[in-house]
Amino acid sequence: MNARLKETAHVTGIEWLDSENALLRLNAPEAARLAQPGQFVLLAAGQMLNRPFGVALTDPDAGMVTVGIKKVGIGTGALLDLEQGSAIRLLGPFGHGFSLDNVNRAYVIGGGTGIFPLLFLLHVLRSRGVETFAGCGFRTLQQALLQEDFSDVSDQYLTACESGGGDVSGTAVDALDALYLGHGRTERTRVFACGPIPMLRAVNRWCETHDVAAECSFEARMGCGFGICRGCAVPVLKAGALDYDRCCVEGPVFDRRLIAWEALS
Repeated sequence: MNARLKETAHVTGIEWLDSENALLRLNAPEAARLAQPGQFVLLAAGQMLNRPFGVALTDPDAGMVTVGIKKVGIGTGALLDLEQGSAIRLLGPFGHGFSLDNVNRAYVIGGGTGIFPLLFLLHVLRSRGVETFAGCGFRTLQQALLQEDFSDVSDQYLTACESGGGDVSGTAVDALDALYLGHGRTERTRVFACGPIPMLRAVNRWCETHDVAAECSFEARMGCGFGICRGCAVPVLKAGALDYDRCCVEGPVFDRRLIAWEALS
C-alpha cells in the first residue's frame, strides 16, 4: 500500500449532534491535504476492523479531518468512545469523488448518514463560486442534523420531514423539487446526492423527468476498502451490458446514467 495513504491520526474532539450521531475530529495532516469531496477514509481503533466514513470537512492548513459517525454497533461505538489525544489508524483518502468542473448551479440532496460528506462538498462548491441549493430529508424534525451548517454554505437550504414540521413535508426529493421550482436550471446545473438507495433511486427518477445531470454517492459495506475483495460491487451499464464496478475504487460517486438501477439491490 502506498505509504502516503496510511497515517496515525489523533482525536482532537467529538461533537455529539444527538444521542446517536457525532462528528469525530482528527488531526491527520496527509488526509486533510489530499481529500476531495466524495472520498472516504478507513478508520479503526484498537483491534477493530477498518470502517469507511465519508469525509465531512477538512482544514488542510490545520491538518484536520472531520467525519460523521452514527453509533450503530461495537466498532462505531469504540470510535466514539475515544478520548481526546487518542491515536487512531487512518487509511485514505480513497475512492472517486464528485466531479466539480463545469458546474455553476448545484442541487445538493442528502438523507441519513449521507448528509455528512455533502457538507464538505458544499464548502468546496461555495469556494468555487457555484450557486448551491441544498435539501436534506429526515423522518422527523427531531432527527434533523446540521441544519445551520448546511444553511451557512447554501444559497438556500430546506429540511424535509416525512412527519411534517420541516421546511417541506415529505422526502429529500420533495425538497429538491421545491428548490428546483424556485431556482430552475442553467446549462451547467448538476444534482449531487448521497443517502440510502431508495432515496438515490428517487433522485434518479426525478432527474430523468427533468433531464438534469446528477452524481450519486453510494454508501456500501466494504471488506477491504481499496479494491481487492470486490465486496462492494455496484451494478453498472457498460456499452449497454450489465457489469460491476467497485464502490471503493470506481465509486463511491457515480454518474446516475451509469448505474444499472434495476439490478441494484
